Formats: sequence, structure tokens, C-alpha cells
Amino acid sequence: MINQKIIFVFVGAFLFGILEMNFAFSGEFFRGFMILIIAIFLIFEIKDHFGESMFKMLSVFLLACLLGALRYLYFSENFEVAGDSDFVLFKALFKLKTLFENRLMEIYPEPYGNFMAGLLTGSRAAIDKNLMDKFRETGLTHIVAISGYNISIIIILISGAFGFLGRKMKVIFSIIFVILFTIFVGASASVVRASIMGIISLVALKYGRQYYAKLGLMFAAFLMCLFSPKMLIEDLGFQLSVLATAGIIYISPLIKKHFEFLPEFFALRETLIMSVSAQVFVFPLILLKFGYFNLLSPLINVFILPFIPYAMLFGFLGVIISFASSFMGTVVGFFGYLSLKIVVFFVEFFAQFKMLTFEIYWFSWVVLVAYFLLFFKFYKSKLC
Repeated sequence: MINQKIIFVFVGAFLFGILEMNFAFSGEFFRGFMILIIAIFLIFEIKDHFGESMFKMLSVFLLACLLGALRYLYFSENFEVAGDSDFVLFKALFKLKTLFENRLMEIYPEPYGNFMAGLLTGSRAAIDKNLMDKFRETGLTHIVAISGYNISIIIILISGAFGFLGRKMKVIFSIIFVILFTIFVGASASVVRASIMGIISLVALKYGRQYYAKLGLMFAAFLMCLFSPKMLIEDLGFQLSVLATAGIIYISPLIKKHFEFLPEFFALRETLIMSVSAQVFVFPLILLKFGYFNLLSPLINVFILPFIPYAMLFGFLGVIISFASSFMGTVVGFFGYLSLKIVVFFVEFFAQFKMLTFEIYWFSWVVLVAYFLLFFKFYKSKLC
């Protein structure tokens, strides 16, 4: 069996090779040199935790780094599913998406129609600008992005619908529907990452093996950057998605005991743990890219996130039922509308506390790197 930590070194070195080539071609030699020093520092920091010889670790690192550099040289554009694609399946899925969204607009008034479309199909462009500004101010833009939650819902629904089949066939059908859903919503970075992790978990289920989230995340990042190296450098959605997932994987076990005083009712404890865990890794990148951070963001997530599953569930059922009966579709969809109404209420309420949104202009990539290095230094024994 391949050592999980060796895989970590391989993927990290592959991404490092892409970064170094990008810095070399863009003339940022100082930044490239600093990243090289950091990589060497990390290798020596973690070598005692790997149970492997230094020669083997360096060999894997150099090989993967070379592969990353070569992949960057033979670069292909970022993957994007286009609505005017000549592929029949793509055309059919985009027509279905358009029909689905049109029916949403008939069931829900604005701004809730486009808000629901953002949740169910990933179409964020038409969401009310003032509402999106409030999402940004409160640090909640992630709730209108398709993520691992949507993929989990697909897997659960398909498994339930095909419950009469054996495990192998359920896994196969689930994988097919996950791929179709990924194309359906436009295959953004967060969706592709979540889909890859979902498929890995399904394959592990098929063969009766335990699913390792860390390996799933590394494999997803590797595959996406193998397909499109530029995604690592330019796609903020990919960066935030990977960091948020890594935060949940690595941070939640460290802070879980500190939230045991919270009740489990309505998933309150789990919601806060996941929100805080993701924020620990995500907020420095948000500071770097946007220059602001809302102090209440973790608390706001606690109030809002529990309503999102119900909004998605009733929104989806409302549209499906409306094709048979517009009246019944509207009745079922009302519960989704009610959930979104509560979400918008909390967003608008917390957006009033502008004094808790801090603008930080001195945050740079040097501070970002130092943040993660210090975190790694203090928690190395628990992370490795």
C-alpha cells in the first residue's frame, strides 16, 4: 500500500513545480526563490514524521516537481463547459438547465428566484447586486456556490432511488449522475473538486474500502491541476474551495472539543465547527484578494447554513412537481421560499454592522505564507 504521506509529498511537489514555472515565466524570481526555500524547509520539518528515508522523499519530490514543471510548459486552457458546445449531451443538459431555471423564475419572486438558481444550478450572475454585496460584507458568498453539499445530496438521492439495486450498480448510477450534474451546473472549480472527491468516495464504497478525505482532496487537486495548471494560479474559486475543504479536514478535529457545550439540535454544533474550520484556512486568502474580513462571519454562518439544505430540497422538489401541477409545485416551493426569506433576513440584519467589517490593505502574499507556516509549525505533530 502506498504511504499516504508520500502521496502528499508527490502532490505538493507537483503543484510546487507548476508554481515555480509560472514565477519563472512571469519574471517573479524572488517569489520563486522564497517558495523554494519554504519547500525545502517543509521537507526537513516533516521528514521525521514520514517513516521514509530522506533519499526516497527527495526522489519523489524532485520527480513530481519535474512533472509539474513539464505540465506547465505543455499547458492547456482552463476547462469550461460552454452552452454552445457541439456535443449533444452538453446541449441537452444546458437546455434542461434553462428549462429548470425558467420554471424557478415562475415559482419564486425576485430576488429569491435567482438566489435559488444560484443554490441549485450555480447561476450567480443574475442574483440581485445589492443582495450579493451584503453576502460579501457578511462573508457568505460561499453559500451561493455549488459545493460538496450539492454533490452529497445527489449521491444520497440516487442511492435512495436505486435502493433496490446492489451496491455496485448504485455506485455506478451515482457516479454517472454526479458527472452529469457537474456538467449541468457549468463545471466550476468548486464543483469539479467536490465531484472528484465524491466519485473517489463512491469508488471506495464499491470496493469496500474506507474513504480518506485527505487523499481525496489531494487527488482532486492533482487531477484538476494536471488538466489545467493555470487553475492553481488564477482560479480563486479553486483556491478557496481547496482551502475550505482542507480547513474542515484538518481543523475540525482540533477544535471539536471546544464546542461540546453547544447543543446538537438543528446541527448547530456541527455547523459552527465546520464554519470556523473552513474560515481558519480561507480568511487569509480573502484578506489578500479583497482586503476585508467580517468578524461575525462564523456566527452568521451558524444562523444561516441550517436553512440552506431545506431551501435546496424544497426548491428542487417544487420545480420537479410543477411540471405535473403548477399549483402543487408552488405549494411545495413555498417552503423553499420561506427558508430563503429567513436567510435573507439574517444577511440584511448582520450587514448593518459595518463596523465589524475590517479593511486590511497591508496583507500581502508574504504574510499569507507566514500565516500558514506558523500554523504548521505549531500544529505539525497533529497535522502529520
